[in-house]
Amino acid sequence: MAEEQHVRPRMSGRLRILLALSLGLNLLVVGVVAGAAINTHKWRDHGGRHEMMGGPLTRALSDEDRRAIGRAMRAARPDKSETRAERGAAMTALLSELRRVPFDPVALAAKMEASHAKMRDRVAQGQALLLDRLTAMTDEERAAYADRVETHRRHRR
Repeated sequence: MAEEQHVRPRMSGRLRILLALSLGLNLLVVGVVAGAAINTHKWRDHGGRHEMMGGPLTRALSDEDRRAIGRAMRAARPDKSETRAERGAAMTALLSELRRVPFDPVALAAKMEASHAKMRDRVAQGQALLLDRLTAMTDEERAAYADRVETHRRHRR
């Protein structure tokens, strides 16, 4: 009897390239997911605009306190639907002043001051709400808060 040879069919060149590309893509996805898992602190939302405005004083608050202040600030806005439109209109007006020929620095300064005044009002409102929150804390809670502020301050340096 003649020995039967089992010949495995060869993979075509195109199929090899396709498998190599698929493996590379899978490794890329695994690397991105692993990198994101390792660096979660870089991907996490750190509080948005309110966080940026408050700096270490805001970062040191508990999540509950930060959310309560944010809710109070949003509730104090007179007309939530108009706010975004007003901001857009203010930016459009500012851009118009920048493009105006001849350039009018006084008119631009007035638009910038109006925007700055609104921002000052929001910051003052946030500070008042923060002060209310700190006033409601016990001495021990305030001391722990001060320690967290100091830790955040050192960490940022």
